[in-house]
Amino acid sequence: MHRIYSEAFVTIIVAAGDDPTYGLPGVSIRSRKPQRCVQVGGISLVQMFSKTSDSVACSTWNKRAWTFQEAVLAKRKLIFTDRQVSFLCESTYCAESIATLQPSGLRDEYINELLPRGPKKSPSALLHQYMMRSLSYDSDALNAFLGILNSLEGWNHIWGVAFAMYKNKILLDWYHLKPGRRRKDFPSWSWAGWEGALGLKPKLWSINQGCMFEIMGIDHRIIAMSNGIKTGIPTSHISDATLEATKILEATSYAFPIEEFREDTLYGQPVTLASVPVSSHVNNVFRVYMDEICVVQDAYALAMDWVEEPSWRVLVALVVTPIGEGLYSRIGYMAYEAFEERLQDYFGIPSYDTGDGEGPFGSLWPVQARWKTLRIR
Repeated sequence: MHRIYSEAFVTIIVAAGDDPTYGLPGVSIRSRKPQRCVQVGGISLVQMFSKTSDSVACSTWNKRAWTFQEAVLAKRKLIFTDRQVSFLCESTYCAESIATLQPSGLRDEYINELLPRGPKKSPSALLHQYMMRSLSYDSDALNAFLGILNSLEGWNHIWGVAFAMYKNKILLDWYHLKPGRRRKDFPSWSWAGWEGALGLKPKLWSINQGCMFEIMGIDHRIIAMSNGIKTGIPTSHISDATLEATKILEATSYAFPIEEFREDTLYGQPVTLASVPVSSHVNNVFRVYMDEICVVQDAYALAMDWVEEPSWRVLVALVVTPIGEGLYSRIGYMAYEAFEERLQDYFGIPSYDTGDGEGPFGSLWPVQARWKTLRIR
């Protein structure tokens, strides 16, 4: 689909009606709302319609996941609304109700957000917008975004998870703004495996040196992310369930148990907190963004990236739970940044300085953290 939209001379966008039977306002039997005009003392006063972006924003077209690739990939867009037709390309924007052309620098800036151009956007920004749209069938979650993924130069993907070739960057650190719903046809470590709006921290994509994340590709080759290198290694003894095998992410890094979860409020907003031992007698809290509402008896955090500098501390991790047969399922995302030390004061919890863990953070490191390989499905 990315070639169809990107190579089309123009793409017609119908930002009107609730379904395909509505037709093109002003072209089919569907009439448009008239533009009113009055004469006052020899002067014509013409009604100004609301911005095209306002009509697009509240349209069904703008809420459907499948139509997002039209917005991102089309070079020239002819946009039909109930009031007028507008034209948008990379250099010009014009509306039928106003007989002027506007250079791209002066056009409605909201249009740029509603109708972004794929190659100029990062995978995270595009995914963030896509996941706010709706699908009728869970099985379409990946297919509706596939054209956009295939259009991104320098990126590849497996189960929709984008990774930058030879740059040690992989889009695993997405999180849910509020708990979502599981899509069983896709692996839990992929955004496609969940329904719900996402947040992302694109500055923390790099996998920390020494960690290894491996996924078996559809072509029977191992996709390995480690120390800035992506390798393709032919595999042997592939079972008939090749597709199922590609759903397993083997992740090798520091893992540590989460003692308990609890719900609380932070500055008036509901939050989920994870209690993690940092010494034999002190537990500290990490904020967790849960993928779904669930009761978990056994959970672990698997570190993806960490930074320890005098003025900056970062730890991000996937939260997983065992599901049997040596496999784990992702259920959330844990993030700790330097400014979140305020959590300790807010909840009256002792400082990290009382910890005695041994790891990249020294006293900040969870005392039970161990180097492990977990297989996440």
